[in-house]
Amino acid sequence: MNPTHLIIIGFGALLIIVAAVLPQAGWNIYVIGLGVLHVLVGNILVFRQMKRNFDQNMADADARLAERKEQL
Repeated sequence: MNPTHLIIIGFGALLIIVAAVLPQAGWNIYVIGLGVLHVLVGNILVFRQMKRNFDQNMADADARLAERKEQL
């Protein structure tokens, strides 16, 4: 998991909290929307990275398994 992804998610959560705690005349709905957008994009980036890591780990495991089969 990349720290940048966590920063994006954290910033989105911070925007949502600020908009909920300090409601001002009309702008808070836009800030909540921006916060939700940040959280969604951050989660998409995290899950894409997790999928890449999983695929790489599976490829490594397959290569090790093939190597062991050759040794036997």
